[in-house]
Amino acid sequence: MKKGTLRVRIEWEGKIFEFTGRPTQVSSEIQTLLVKTIPELSLAQELILSFDARDLAEIIAQHISVTPENEIILKLSPSSSSLSDRILCVLVAQKFLLLSGRAENDYLPLRQLAANSLGSPKSSSSRLSELIADGLVEKQRDRGAVSYRVTIRGILHFKSSRAPRLQ
Repeated sequence: MKKGTLRVRIEWEGKIFEFTGRPTQVSSEIQTLLVKTIPELSLAQELILSFDARDLAEIIAQHISVTPENEIILKLSPSSSSLSDRILCVLVAQKFLLLSGRAENDYLPLRQLAANSLGSPKSSSSRLSELIADGLVEKQRDRGAVSYRVTIRGILHFKSSRAPRLQ
């Protein structure tokens, strides 16, 4: 089997389904099988809002670049975008890194987030408080360290309200 190829075998109600190919292709084929095979999943899927790595890449492609070392490079100028917009954009990029298998988690500590979004830690902390109050960002405390990640609501808000203004 070629490197980067995924093979999945599903046995259900006496039938065997096998899928082989690129992970995104296999995932799509499995989802199609499940939706066709289990009608309740089809109905439920219409109500579920989620984003995959491809969706996030499309949302942030004009605003972010990622280096081979997974460093997030902001293309937005501080003079033409708000710090809140830049913070959301960086957090969406970190979520992209997680979903694409290039990062272990989607949380960023304040100092790294401030540096990536081209803001001071103090200003970034103030904007993060506002974003948390709006439900666009979540805060996590782990062994005294504080870090932040974008919520699904934050991604949707960035996609529909903030990203179009930045173009």
